[in-house]
Parts: sequence; C-alpha cells; structure tokens
Amino acid sequence: MDYHRRRVAKSSLSELVAATALGTESAIAGVPGMTPTIQSQVMDALVDARVKSCSWVCYAMIAVNLAGVLAAFYLRDYDHLFTSHVPRQIYARGEGIMHIKEAREVDNEAAQEVDDATREAHLVSKKA
Repeated sequence: MDYHRRRVAKSSLSELVAATALGTESAIAGVPGMTPTIQSQVMDALVDARVKSCSWVCYAMIAVNLAGVLAAFYLRDYDHLFTSHVPRQIYARGEGIMHIKEAREVDNEAAQEVDDATREAHLVSKKA
C-alpha cells in the first residue's frame, strides 16, 4: 500500500506533464493525487533536468570556442597589408570636390612609399 502512495495515478500524468512545463510548485501541487513526497521528488527531478540541460549547452559552447581558438592558430598573417592608405574617401554631397585631385596625388605618393617600404621589408625577411 505504501508503494501506491508514492505514485501519481495514470489518469493524472498528462496534468503532471503540463504542470512540470510551468515549473512552479503550485502548479505541481494542483495535480490530482499529488502528495508532498511526490511533489518533492518531481521538483528535484525538474531541477536536475534543468541543470543537466544547461551543462550540455556549456559543453557545446566550450567545443565551439575551442574550435575558434584552434582555427586562429592557422590564420595567415595580414599585418603587412594594414597601411594608412585609404583607396576611397567618402565626402558629404558637394564637400571636398575641389580637394579630391590634390588628395589623390598625395595619397598615391604616400601609398607608393608605403608599398615600397613593405615590399623592401618583405624581401629582407625572405633573405633572412
């Protein structure tokens, strides 16, 4: 007889599942045939299920981050491409039109100097 006190009737299982979806003690207590012992076990199982589901999310997050870190070790070095040269400059409508030709000449000269210095540094590093 004690065994039957620790179980919820089969007719109340659908209500118990709906109450656990809400996750509140009052919803679980409202299930027909619910005893304090069963309610305590259901709440413990609900907390345990939530903890385990969150741990799987953390495991997946660790794997994704680890893959990102490992991929970062195999990236090419692009530092030699980062220069102060801007290929296009954006102006507001009508602003800067007179200075565009002058800026292009200065930018082209500066870009050529940077490209020459980069090329020379690259050749020196290849020789070493």
